[in-house]
Amino acid sequence: MVRNADSITCRAMVSNCYSAVSRLFVVTGLLSNIKQVYGLELYPNPTTGIVNLTTSPAVHTVHITNNLGQVVYKQVASPTMELNLNFLPKGLYTVKAIGNAGITTQKLVVK
Repeated sequence: MVRNADSITCRAMVSNCYSAVSRLFVVTGLLSNIKQVYGLELYPNPTTGIVNLTTSPAVHTVHITNNLGQVVYKQVASPTMELNLNFLPKGLYTVKAIGNAGITTQKLVVK
């Protein structure tokens, strides 16, 4: 199962092989509810290094990953944080707010 922005794609596995045909299921409400619970906000975005992050108390960890999916920054979350990301090379990153109810993500540009 692959989860993208507001959809989930499922493929059946038969005899250790995935089916050639995928079926798209649009999930309404589930992902938007997670975003509302976590309320992840980043600013300024794009950033030159210092970024402010606000989220809900339901988030326990924040991860930032690069385009290869490698975690380049990890921190225990608090509702408001100032992150110093001056050590990161310029590029596109994904900020993940992780809590017991799931994960919400937002793209971050470091310039």
